[in-house]
Amino acid sequence: MEVSMRNQQIVKKRILESAKDFFETRGFDNTTTIDIISSLEIREEEFFYHYSSLDEVLDILWSE
Repeated sequence: MEVSMRNQQIVKKRILESAKDFFETRGFDNTTTIDIISSLEIREEEFFYHYSSLDEVLDILWSE
């Protein structure tokens, strides 16, 4: 159980890092969830397990 929780935390952090990179290079309007999912080689379900939308990801990054 602990390993699974740790892995989920890692995936969540990687999504934020990838999104930040895309937002900085392409801008928010030119970034899709598919871009992030593809770059991390994760399933779409994994992205949406952690975040409901790119807007939510942007809000989190904005608040950091």
